Amino acid sequence: MGLKNRVWGLCFVVGFLVIGLVLPSLVGAAALPLPLRPTPEPEAVVVVEEKSATAIVLSVDLTSGKLEEDADPKQVWTVVQWQDALGGWHDVTGWRGVLDKVGSGKGEKTWGVLRRDLGRGPFRWLVYAEEGGDLIAESAPFSLPTHSGQVVTVSVK
Repeated sequence: MGLKNRVWGLCFVVGFLVIGLVLPSLVGAAALPLPLRPTPEPEAVVVVEEKSATAIVLSVDLTSGKLEEDADPKQVWTVVQWQDALGGWHDVTGWRGVLDKVGSGKGEKTWGVLRRDLGRGPFRWLVYAEEGGDLIAESAPFSLPTHSGQVVTVSVK
């Protein structure tokens, strides 16, 4: 009885293979094309432009407090930090440097924000008299822009 069951099992498998391979060609069935997969968009790097920027801007009043007393406006060093879930602050790699614009008692530093980072926070700006120098100002915590084209301006005195 074991041999008879094996023969029937083999016939059953061969029959299904024949039906699966031969029947579609006999009835003229064409293979259906696979559905197209969407191609993911590459992450766009935002170039800071005056009118359509998605950015954070530090606005520094250079005529008040320690800024006026201790800092050469061309040497003022800025750092952006992010806060972790435990309340610790960490420097954002790449978001540090001297002011971009200095004049009329004010200074500015601008950083572009990527679309993937929209709405994240909290962050803060630290302002030093110079790179590696004394801390002379700290901003209140803030969040990054929530949509493309928005500029978040943070002021310190």
